[in-house]
Amino acid sequence: MAWYATGTVAVTNGSNVVIGTGTQFITNIKSGDIFIALDNGLLYEVDQIVSATQLTLKREYAGVTNASAVYEIVPTTSNLKTLAQQVTDLIAIYQEIPQSATDAQAAAAAAQGYRDTAKTYQDNAAASASTASGAATTAQGYRDTTKTYQDNASASASAAATSKTGADTAKSGADSSKTAAAASATLAGNWAAQASGTVDGTNYSAKYYALQAQQYAASITLPIPITSGGTGATSAAAALANLGAAPLGGATFTGASGLNYASASWAISDSSGTGQAKVLLRSGGTSVWGLNSISTSGLFRLDRYVSGTFADSPLTVANATGVVTLSQRPVFGTATPWDSANLPSVAGRLLNIQVFTSSGTYTPTAGTTKVIVKAVGGGGAGGSTAATGAGQSAVGAGGSSAGYAEVLLTAGFSGVAVTVGAGGTSAAAGANTGNAGGTTSFGTIISCPGGSGGAGGNPSASAAVNPSAGVVAPTISSGTVINALAGQPAPNALVLVAGAVAISGYGGSGPLGIGGQGRQTTGAGIVGTGYGVGGAGATTSASGAAQVGGAGRQGVLIVYEFA
Repeated sequence: MAWYATGTVAVTNGSNVVIGTGTQFITNIKSGDIFIALDNGLLYEVDQIVSATQLTLKREYAGVTNASAVYEIVPTTSNLKTLAQQVTDLIAIYQEIPQSATDAQAAAAAAQGYRDTAKTYQDNAAASASTASGAATTAQGYRDTTKTYQDNASASASAAATSKTGADTAKSGADSSKTAAAASATLAGNWAAQASGTVDGTNYSAKYYALQAQQYAASITLPIPITSGGTGATSAAAALANLGAAPLGGATFTGASGLNYASASWAISDSSGTGQAKVLLRSGGTSVWGLNSISTSGLFRLDRYVSGTFADSPLTVANATGVVTLSQRPVFGTATPWDSANLPSVAGRLLNIQVFTSSGTYTPTAGTTKVIVKAVGGGGAGGSTAATGAGQSAVGAGGSSAGYAEVLLTAGFSGVAVTVGAGGTSAAAGANTGNAGGTTSFGTIISCPGGSGGAGGNPSASAAVNPSAGVVAPTISSGTVINALAGQPAPNALVLVAGAVAISGYGGSGPLGIGGQGRQTTGAGIVGTGYGVGGAGATTSASGAAQVGGAGRQGVLIVYEFA
């Protein structure tokens, strides 16, 4: 049998613990084997196997402490005695099996007898329970009948008591009615005497009072004067005038008038709901201003009158939104504020911004005298990756960003054709290079080429680099160049530890966006944000499927228009 010496061990002077590195003690070593430390040649007997990387010795290690000592373990036959004893014990167990089987059969027969006896007891108990249930049902019937008789007797007694109470009440009522009738007869006699004559020398007859009323009515003079509590008038209008009150409609107040109450209010209502509630402010009887609430539109207006005729509404307030509208530009002191009517006179101000995300023709906004054009091409797509086996990785390079330009033009910009470059599309899954982005141009003045596509990733079983693609600068034929940038190359894609640690190339970023982020796990390349940036490369980890790279972002052209 071969000696075991795989890996290294750490031994400590005065300790019986051995710690292994790169060892498999459990499957290769047993108690009783011989441990040899090769740095000093001392022999030790193995006591216990604790784990694949730890064992203990029968005695403490006497050599020098060493964290990575070489060793050998010599197998022994110390377990043969134990194996012989185990075989002897196994034979003894097999000899006892026939007797154990006989005992088990006898126990099973006895158990069956017990089950039969228990079944008989169970059947007898069920019959007794059924008889008891029938008796209980009969007893309940007797109880229910007795309860019915008892309830009927109680109800009869209650009805008799109620009848007696009713009779007593009827008798008391009859006595009261008799007394009241006698009193009414006496009172009627007294009233009859008063109506027909005198009582104690005073005339109470109805005829007497009727004559008195006729005489008083004949003495009244109409209309009743104010001094007697009347109005001195026979119509409502005359009565209001006599009393100094305002008429019901069309009233004109003279002198100072006011409402002098706590929390006073004066409501003017359009009762039709379709007209107006209006207050007119007049001078010498001629309307000058009006406060007007329009029922149908919900508008409040300040109305202006010229020579008593409505001219316009300088101010309007919408009830639904509270928005105030002025019919003319206001004046603050002697200053007139700028607005859309007078701002065009300010040279150099920004008039408008036109953004082209698709091809077309540029038409300047009225009043434009100069423009700043910003343009960027379409970003390149990241590289795709092939499938991998165990212990392999594949990473695609990122696509680069597109060329970018900013140019000031003072002439020759009207009616120029605009072309917007598309973003590079992803290549098919496999070790395929991503597609390049399209060119964005402003006529023949500006041309911004698209970004290059990233290289595809092949499987690699060792550390590797997938470099980024190149970039191209824009071309500008006229105008003042503010900025001109070639696209940004994407960072390299890296395999650091094949099958374990790898990252795909990031997409190149630009002035108008951020490239796609590289990924460390299996998946398609990530698409960037904004305009003109590259897509990230794909990543395939160990034993992974082929993936596609991230697409590049489209280009854009922006025109800033100035007066």
